Formats: sequence, structure tokens, C-alpha cells
Amino acid sequence: MKLSSIIIAIVLIIANFNSGFAQETGISRVVMVSTLDFVPEILEMVRKNFVRKIAKNASLVFHPFEKEFQQNIDARSSYLLLEEGMPSEQLSRDFVKTGNSFRLVWLLVARHQFLEEMNGENLTLEKFGQALLARKKKVSHVYPWFESLYSKNTLLNLFLLLGTAEKNRSLSDKPFWEQKGAIRILYRAMEEGLLNPLSVEADQLLSTNVFLAGDSICTTLWVPEEFLYDSNLARESLEDARLIPFPDQNGSLAVPRKTFWLWQKKNVEKAELFVSPDLASCSYKVKFLDRKFSQDLDWMESEFSQAYDMLIMGDF
Repeated sequence: MKLSSIIIAIVLIIANFNSGFAQETGISRVVMVSTLDFVPEILEMVRKNFVRKIAKNASLVFHPFEKEFQQNIDARSSYLLLEEGMPSEQLSRDFVKTGNSFRLVWLLVARHQFLEEMNGENLTLEKFGQALLARKKKVSHVYPWFESLYSKNTLLNLFLLLGTAEKNRSLSDKPFWEQKGAIRILYRAMEEGLLNPLSVEADQLLSTNVFLAGDSICTTLWVPEEFLYDSNLARESLEDARLIPFPDQNGSLAVPRKTFWLWQKKNVEKAELFVSPDLASCSYKVKFLDRKFSQDLDWMESEFSQAYDMLIMGDF
């Protein structure tokens, strides 16, 4: 037998073994299509939470949204998680919508000790700023806050929570939490040495790694909604970290949220997601800001570049 034939035979044996192993272990392949910026650590947090809710062993694969996203979906996939509002016309007829949803929320993740310095449930941007100042005084050579401002989703969330401001007005001498609009707030926070200036060049991967390495006290992340209700879920993946709504100037506890609808192939076992805990069990009386797919996409395609340029140039 030729060597090439032997190699092909070995490859086929391995492929058949892996296929059989996957079937025996009952691992379902789930593809998550989204405009969000996922990093491995956060995707694993999402996977663990999803597995708990679906009561099936599953692998989770992330696909960034593209207008022709269907062509990137592996034929072996049993389930899809699609953002609410995402066009589904191009999906294969093999997939059907289950009526089950899975939600992610955008929160501030910080070290437990830092959050204790913010004093209680009345979370405001001023309390956040004062806690950052206190941390800066203790460790003057370190920037306590590192953010992913090169991420379109992060900057959009900050605009939603902190607002915009009238253009062509100079930056006031007030601290960052008293400035008007997201750009001025972020710019002044960098001037005060609280927000790391490298944040303007950072994507979600970098900001997450900086936080996990202990080189920042806080950053923002998209996490499963259940993390709002159960602090043990955060400890499981982030050790001493805690998650809270990102503070705004009014203390409104607004939380950006995205809903993903579960689709499944017709020939796989019907999936049911366990219902999330009631909001009453949450420590904070949050107000959800449900993100709209088409509006988000429009902002990222038409307004992000201008907003980002304003931030790095200080053009108010």
C-alpha cells in the first residue's frame, strides 16, 4: 500500500473516531452570531451559563455578524443564538426559531474592595469618581480604570448612559463626573489620571486581559443576565470581582441589554431554556436599556468614527 493511501486511511479513522466521540458524549454545537466583541474568557462564561440553562453539554462558537453570516455557519451546528432584530431570511430552512431567549447585559466589573469604597447601593458617577481618586492616591503610578474605547459597542453604551453634549464648547475645570456628555467625561477622566489613556486604542480583548492580570481595578464587560442576580457566578469566573450597573450622573442604574433568540435544527432534540430568576432577587433596581440591532448597526457604521475622532483629538 502506498504511503499516501496509508495517511488518508489514518485521517479517515481519526475523523470517524472524533465524530463518534462527539455523538456519544452528546455535545451540541452552538453558534452565536453577534455584533458584540467577545474574548475567550467571556465566551466561556457565556457558554457555562448557557449550558446550565439548556441542560445540555454544548460547545459555543462565536461568529462576528456579517451580512452574509449564513455562509460561515458550520453544517454540524445544532443550535444558533441570533441577536434580536438580526435578519434571519438567509437562514437555512433546516433551522427553526424555538421561542427561547438568552440575554446579556453590559456591566462594570471591579475588584470587591473597590466597590466597597463606593458606599452602598446609590451608585452615581460621582461616587465612582471619588473611589477612583481614592485608589489613585494609594497607588499614584497606576491608572485604576482601563476601558475598551476602540470597541464600537463600548463607546455606544457610554453614549447611551452618559449622553452627548453641545459641540464647540470648551472643557470645564470641573471633575470628570460633572462634565457634560460622554466624550468630555472620558477625556477629563484621562486628564485626571484615572482612566488609562491607552483605553482609546484598546479593544475588548486588551481591556479584559489588563483587568484579569490585575493591572486595573475596573472595566466593562458583557455577561449573562443571571450575573445580576447571583454574585456567585461572577466569583466563579472572576474570583474577587463584582459586577454592578455602570454609574451615570443621575444614579439611574440603567443597564444595556441584548437579547439572543435560540434557533435549532429540525432534526435535533427540542431545546428548552430554564427561566431566569425574577428581577426582584437583584440587589439593584435596574432599568434595562434594550439595544436595537438595526439602530446599533446604523450608529456603528455612520457615527462611531466621528465620535472616536472627537475622543482622541479632544475636539469638543
